Amino acid sequence: MTESTNDAPQRRWWLWGSIGVLVLLVAAAIVWAVVAPRSESAEPTGSPTASTSPSSTPSGSPSPSGSVSPVPTPGASSTSSPIPPELPPVAPTKSVKDTDGVVVSLTKIEAVTGEAVAPGEISGPALRITVKLTNDTDEELTLRYTAVNLYYGADRIPASPIIKPGGDPFYGEVKSGKSAIGVYVFSVPKDQRKDVTVGVDYKPGQPTVIFKGDFS
Repeated sequence: MTESTNDAPQRRWWLWGSIGVLVLLVAAAIVWAVVAPRSESAEPTGSPTASTSPSSTPSGSPSPSGSVSPVPTPGASSTSSPIPPELPPVAPTKSVKDTDGVVVSLTKIEAVTGEAVAPGEISGPALRITVKLTNDTDEELTLRYTAVNLYYGADRIPASPIIKPGGDPFYGEVKSGKSAIGVYVFSVPKDQRKDVTVGVDYKPGQPTVIFKGDFS
């Protein structure tokens, strides 16, 4: 049996169509094999990671624990108090009228033997200083803030205060026009009395009255 002439062209078209479809399928498979791995391995650059989670604290921001300290005020100090100003020193025999009208004087300087009766006191050579305050102001002067200190030597070594014999510090108030007497005893070696400094502070804000000289 022989083929009809009409069937031959149809077979050729079917063959070429099959070949075309096969070529398209192979091309699609090649494209998929190239593109698919790349798309699977690629990560969006903007996706959040552990290092950029919202809970992490930026390195430049202050921590909530208060680690940022306030800037200290220049010249301020919490461990020391300012030294009060001093008036120019005068001889032990002089009287000083302070800027507010109070007159300070040393009425008596005595060499005594100190008697230790309180912790820290030392018996031995001492000086007993009698201080007089005269209130020439128009107001009553309180003596609760009064302090008397003694130093000896060029380096102003602080002398240790003692109570006996005869110590009687200032207390109470002094009315206008009146005077008060205070007695202070200090341990001072006999060979250190050529250069003695006595400072009298009787009121906050007022400069210290200074007596300096030979107390032997």
